[in-house]
Formats: sequence, structure tokens, C-alpha cells
Amino acid sequence: MSEALRKLAVGAAMVAGVTSTAVITPAFGWGPAIAPMRVVSGVAHACTAGMNPYYTFPLDPSRSSGGSGLVKVAFSDSPFGVAMSSDGHYNYALDITTSGLPKLDAGNYVAWATPPNLAPIVRLGTLSADGRLAAAVDMNKFILIISAETTAQTARWSNPIMLRGISRSSLMHSFMGHGPFEGPC
Repeated sequence: MSEALRKLAVGAAMVAGVTSTAVITPAFGWGPAIAPMRVVSGVAHACTAGMNPYYTFPLDPSRSSGGSGLVKVAFSDSPFGVAMSSDGHYNYALDITTSGLPKLDAGNYVAWATPPNLAPIVRLGTLSADGRLAAAVDMNKFILIISAETTAQTARWSNPIMLRGISRSSLMHSFMGHGPFEGPC
């Protein structure tokens, strides 16, 4: 497949403002698109396509919680196709949804993200009254924790962990010895 033909196909999709239904794969030529391409700032990008089920993961309850949750992970929007941090990590947009968590007498539910080595710990924000939070993270592999915090601002969780989950990219990592992941739920 010639470079000129590839440019023509991508250009036609951009001009028409439609989603491409095929991509060029280096080894096999034309093939079906794994995910539809989205036109961002006049450029078609497969990387910023719609939500792929692979990029969702559950939030499982700890021993002290009866709730559950789901995290949808997508690339953050960028005029350049894929958003990156200043140190070269992808920026991910997280859509965190929880349900069934007990009502707190005081305090709020707070979301935290941390890489598998548990440093640094990043406070993502406080869940809304309906148990949702839109946040961003620039870690490839991360653990997401929801804790019940009584103080407004803490550097790390200090109260019970209610929900926890791991990003799909962390599934090959061993979490043996990590307290939040030991024992039955």
C-alpha cells in the first residue's frame, strides 16, 4: 500500500468528518478497525476512539464495605491526539462510579491512585453525593482506592478502605504483601 493512498484515505475521512471503518496495519495491509477512529481537531486518531471495554475495571469491596464500583479509563482529550504529562506519561481520564456504599455520618468518600509500589499516593478527589467522580491520572499501572475520610484534606488515606481496584495494565503485577489486596474480600 503506497503512502499516497494511505494519506488519501485518511484525508477523505477528515474532509468528510466521518469515522473511518478500516485501518492500515503494517504487516497485513488494509484491515478492519479495532476501534472506530475519531476526528479530533481535523486529524483522525485511533488512539482517542470511543470507550473500549478493556479500559474498564471493577472496584471490589473490602471487608468493611458492601459497595461496588466501576472505573472507565480513556485517554484524556488533546488537540495532538494523545495527552501526555511533562515527563512523558499518558494522561488518562477516569470516570469513577460507585454504588451501595453506606451513608457516612461525617466525612466523605475520597478516591486515591497509586502505582503498584504505593509511592506516590495521589488524591483524585471526593466522590459526589451520587457516588461519582471524574478525575485524571498520569500513571500507566495504578491501584485505585476509595476510602471513607473524616478530614477534608489528607496526604494519604487514613480511614477504612471501602473499595479497591487495579488498572488493566497492572494485572501482570504481583500484589502479594499489599495490605489492601490480602485475604478474602
